[in-house]
Amino acid sequence: MKHMAKAIAHAALLIAILLLPHSLAIQEYYTASDLTLEVTTEADFKVVPKSDSYTIRWIKANLTFAPEDNNQQKVLSIENVPDAFKSGNVFLFQWDEPVQKNLEFRSTATVKTFNNFAPVTRKISFPLQDIPDDIMEYAEPSPTIDSDDKEIIAQATQLAEGEDDLFIVLAKLAIWTKQNIRYDLQTLTAEVSQKASWVYHNRYGVCDELTNLFIAMARSLGVPARFVSGISYTNEPGIEGFAPHGWAEAYFPDIGWVPFDVTFGEMGFLDPSHVKLKAALDPEESSVAYRWFGSDVGLETGDLDIGVEVKGVGERTGPAIVFTLIPAKQEVGFGSYNLLRLQIENTANAYRAFDIALSVPDELTIVTDERQPVILRPGETKEAYWIVKVADSLAHGYRYAFPVTAYTDTNATADAAFTANSETAAYERFEMQAVIDQVKEEEAKSYSTEVTLSCTPSRKSLYLYEIGNLSIDCTIRNAGNTPLEGVSVCLGLQCGRINLGIGQRKEASFTVDEEDAKLGKRDIAITAKNGDVAKAVDITVEFLDNPKVEITKIRKPQEIPFDSAYALGFTVEKASYSIPKDVLVELYLGRQREAWTIDELSADKPFEIIIPPKAATAEEVPYEIIVTYHDANTREYQAREEFSVRVTNLDFIAKATIFLNGIGDWIVGLFG
Repeated sequence: MKHMAKAIAHAALLIAILLLPHSLAIQEYYTASDLTLEVTTEADFKVVPKSDSYTIRWIKANLTFAPEDNNQQKVLSIENVPDAFKSGNVFLFQWDEPVQKNLEFRSTATVKTFNNFAPVTRKISFPLQDIPDDIMEYAEPSPTIDSDDKEIIAQATQLAEGEDDLFIVLAKLAIWTKQNIRYDLQTLTAEVSQKASWVYHNRYGVCDELTNLFIAMARSLGVPARFVSGISYTNEPGIEGFAPHGWAEAYFPDIGWVPFDVTFGEMGFLDPSHVKLKAALDPEESSVAYRWFGSDVGLETGDLDIGVEVKGVGERTGPAIVFTLIPAKQEVGFGSYNLLRLQIENTANAYRAFDIALSVPDELTIVTDERQPVILRPGETKEAYWIVKVADSLAHGYRYAFPVTAYTDTNATADAAFTANSETAAYERFEMQAVIDQVKEEEAKSYSTEVTLSCTPSRKSLYLYEIGNLSIDCTIRNAGNTPLEGVSVCLGLQCGRINLGIGQRKEASFTVDEEDAKLGKRDIAITAKNGDVAKAVDITVEFLDNPKVEITKIRKPQEIPFDSAYALGFTVEKASYSIPKDVLVELYLGRQREAWTIDELSADKPFEIIIPPKAATAEEVPYEIIVTYHDANTREYQAREEFSVRVTNLDFIAKATIFLNGIGDWIVGLFG
């Protein structure tokens, strides 16, 4: 017969799924406080006579695939057809002198599963010592879990080196396996589960193969671990729904067996869609064993099928994790990189390990890994980071808002947003990576918390032509109980070295040069470092270019009848990052003048003017637009555009009128 371990992989072929309406999404099953599931396990087989004189006294089927109570599930009822005798976790079905040749059995269990975390509330030292004799076999190699493979041993040793916390060691093994072994349904064609060494060398597999490798690495480090067969909900294309599934349990002294589902990235816990049906030393252990007594007769056995019906869904649970998502820059330019920094606080009195994913709009590209693994001790706080890139091809003249969400499959989420426009400075990827490196360096140098660094710019906003007038004054203070020597305080390549005694504070000043000045709001980093501390502070300064105005979109007729009114239009366009101030717009028709004033040109300004009939001063009417404007320092700038409109239908009277209009302009110019 086929082993149930590979029946797990054959889920798409074997399982019969009965569900609530499809609107119940996978997320609801993952985050429910509990699920009530009816799990039906059944199989059929056939008596095959080898002669007409065959005899058969009895047939027995031992089913080891059945749920039992544990801290994450409770069996409410079990009904067996035909009746079965229970011995431990085995149901014994028996047929005495059967007449029928086609026989079947079925076990239907109603199970309530819970959204409970394994109670790992304290550090369990690694390596393990004094493992109980009845547990020790789970630390030894088995047919499929060849934990004595040299390469598996080397890989596990490398991951565990220097770590003395059992949960963290196992979480690292699970994370490495998930990140490095590709989940691939191609292995569904195999007849049996592949060995752990095969998975390590080939780097792909399905749930049972990933689990085999994880267990092998754990056992290679002397940690007892076993294979669990059961069911769970999956949204994997082709097998969406409840399906047979395999995961691992690792032994924790004084706690017991703790689940690790490498495929789903659930470490130390299981979501409530999991139902545990069997734990085994090796996935090759049979889930159904057939025996019979007779002569000239055999059995033809079928596959073990599992059907699931959801009977109830509990309330949605709140996460035990608190997330805060913070963009490094609230506004960036098109094509810019930005850093999203997630602060993660474990509010529970238990270890937590999980994947965090980031969801972004189409206009953003995640350039680092979309999913970030995190391991947290009870009450611990950590950070995760993503670098994203804004598209280059966004429409100029608009400000884009980008909502972003960090989330886990267990209902912990955090939302944030930042904006982008064409006028704001663009940041490079290395600048965002430098922020991550600085934070990690501060965490590694624990004395950094005893040092304060504060800096103030002499100007918060200035034009690029004023760059020589910008300085930054800093104060660094040692609030701890250890003197600090040779602390380098730097702005870029400008550095000074200081010594800081206990409780001392010292000053440092820097002059910002052109290399540090980039258009827009920029963060200038000041750092203070030695072998014991790493502190950094960003000083935000807005660098302004010279204001610039362009006269665009001139709208005029090429020619116009003398006795007709016509429209002129143009746009005064803001063509700089800085805002032009005290703007004067003048339109001249000959010596006739129209004027408008604008306090600040923060956006493009269109103008429309109706020229009355018979206003021409020449047969080719000259127009001039002059825009005079200033910066915040009252420096004056100017933009000009000239054009003309040809007048048609000129009879004697029209030409005389034009002549008189021109005389009027001459007189206006002469006297006023």
